[in-house]
Amino acid sequence: MKMYDYTCDIKLIVGSDTFKAHKDVLAKSSDYFLAMFSHNMQEKQMDVLELKEISSLGFSAMIEYFYHGYITIDHITINGILEAARFFHIDWLIHVCRHYMIHYLSILNYENVINLADVFCMDVASIKHEILLFFSSSFIPLSMKSDTFKMSSTILTELMDGTYYIEADEKTIFDFLRKWICYDLPQREGFKLRLLKSVKYHLFDLDDLENIDES
Repeated sequence: MKMYDYTCDIKLIVGSDTFKAHKDVLAKSSDYFLAMFSHNMQEKQMDVLELKEISSLGFSAMIEYFYHGYITIDHITINGILEAARFFHIDWLIHVCRHYMIHYLSILNYENVINLADVFCMDVASIKHEILLFFSSSFIPLSMKSDTFKMSSTILTELMDGTYYIEADEKTIFDFLRKWICYDLPQREGFKLRLLKSVKYHLFDLDDLENIDES
């Protein structure tokens, strides 16, 4: 059981978890609760409310923000938080989830981002565009992070085949592609020729070009 204050005037049962809260806090944070507690609805007089349509994981993260002003989103909680944000009509939380999906989750699991965008009726084409824009504009700092080598072949080939200007010199791009391929060589060998052919070798310094490993 999660309790925030002895003056709580509503108990919410979500799945197997119980949350105690304040109606005024919920109403100020969500149009869903504002309508429920402000108008002549049955729930306005209730002190126990059961919510069957959402997961307790997403609801718990959401209510933490209502009271403490912060929320933790990761690959485990993102689904439940998006579900709660949609259900309770909290646009700012959907925006926070969208930012996490584009700038963090896309590196670890691009396919999951596209699936989440589709399931929760987000603009999939816009999500894809923002991910590609993010990768192209932040290529150098991203290329220095080990997690980036886990990125999906789908997003990497789309980035290299597309019309996005990658803000990095060709040697940096080449080095990253080579390291990405070697990170999981047996699985990525098939992408080697396609990716390396997309590099603009004529933009290399002559010394860098001559020092490329023959393999």
